[in-house]
Amino acid sequence: MNNKTLKKVITFSVFFILFIFRFVMGLSKFAGDDELQIYLIGLQSFTTKIYPFFGPDVVYSQTQIPGGLQGLLISIPIQLLGIPEAPYILLNILTFAALAFLGWYISRRISNVPKWFIYIWILTCPWALNYSTHIENPSYVLVGAILFFIAVFDLGHFYKTRLLNDKLSFAFLGFSLFWIMQLHLSWVLLPPYLLWLIWVNRNDKKLLLRGLLYFVLGALVSVSTLIPTLVTYNLGGLESNIVFNTGNIKNIPTIIFRFFSFASYEIPRFIGYDTPSRISYLMDQPWVIPVVLFLLLVGFFQAGYFIYSLFVRKGTYEWNKVRMFTVYTLLLICISFLFSISNPGSHTFYLSFPIAIWYSFHTYGKLFTYRIKKLVVVFLISGILFQLSLFVNRFHEESLFAHRTQV
Repeated sequence: MNNKTLKKVITFSVFFILFIFRFVMGLSKFAGDDELQIYLIGLQSFTTKIYPFFGPDVVYSQTQIPGGLQGLLISIPIQLLGIPEAPYILLNILTFAALAFLGWYISRRISNVPKWFIYIWILTCPWALNYSTHIENPSYVLVGAILFFIAVFDLGHFYKTRLLNDKLSFAFLGFSLFWIMQLHLSWVLLPPYLLWLIWVNRNDKKLLLRGLLYFVLGALVSVSTLIPTLVTYNLGGLESNIVFNTGNIKNIPTIIFRFFSFASYEIPRFIGYDTPSRISYLMDQPWVIPVVLFLLLVGFFQAGYFIYSLFVRKGTYEWNKVRMFTVYTLLLICISFLFSISNPGSHTFYLSFPIAIWYSFHTYGKLFTYRIKKLVVVFLISGILFQLSLFVNRFHEESLFAHRTQV
């Protein structure tokens, strides 16, 4: 076996192990209220053979998101495989492929950060492991968000050349818009990016006209599961979620920190909902305490470094555009919550995860000029150990393993 073949075997093996790891981690979360509600939408459609006209509940306004996509993403895999794990298999194939695609795109754009770190971190960071592996609507949102924003990155003149075919990028935009529209109300953040793309490409009328055709073609694929609902029920009262909410002004610092936490090692959210539950987690598994403390420090450093980098103007032409795009994204998210009935929980703008990750890797280049590779390896291994401790913590009460016979 020559070196080239050996390298391919090792690469495939690493990706396969990461996929299995993510899949098993996903199975550890099943019995939560949100997870069950989403799973039951598809299970009901499967058992009754009735089309799932509506998706997730919107608890603040007692409405449901229109469209059959969410229910079909659960019911079709169960129909095909006949096992409770089937929706998890489909979800993890979709999200693994999307995250690997994001890793490929970033690795082609950023040459001063090791590829192995890009891929492993994107696939194992907390917000990629704890929201894209188990059945919950933000997990499915990630697939559309990655396709959408990779298209934005490619068409937005951040780089001198494009990696994707323009037709494919526009198809991604159309497909992703109506994909996310049926899964989460955060889709309303996407149209401003479409308008911005029209503006930055305003001098290339041929590109925009051709792009419109492929945008429509992409949209037709995902909107096909929305049309039955619109014909039968219209919007289902979703307009009631739009209110003027000045109370969210005080949450602007929280929004900024939570945005950057997508690309950081966030610990508290995933080990418990309050201080007593977090202490209980640590007491049940004391061996993980030093790991948690280490990752907690790294996570705070990451978030602080990302915020600091927003004010660093010196750099390449690419960096300055990436930096300002991130600033405008934060501004858009903050403004959007002035018209939202909900509070700015991280999951409510999870579709911005690809932007946070993309931005973060543009800041890492400077750090990798120092001898930090061994520290990075320790960091990644510590992260995997921490995630395994979460699996153990959830196994008996929250996992599908513990509730499989009931399903």
